[in-house]
Amino acid sequence: AVNCVSFSPDGHLLATASSDKTVRLWHIDSGRLISILQGHTGWVWSASFAPDSRTLVSGGWNGEIKIWSR
Repeated sequence: AVNCVSFSPDGHLLATASSDKTVRLWHIDSGRLISILQGHTGWVWSASFAPDSRTLVSGGWNGEIKIWSR
């Protein structure tokens, strides 16, 4: 299940937070999957981009927070 969807401020990327313990990055214009971010130990409930669109923060149901940089 997808628990959260977040658009990057620059309008180029979409992040999805999922129950499969991943965050996926998608290119909005092409719909292509760019990468699968793994590292959470439980369901991922949220994802949000920083204003620079290069940093993403994700949060899990178990209180775990990850910071991802491109």
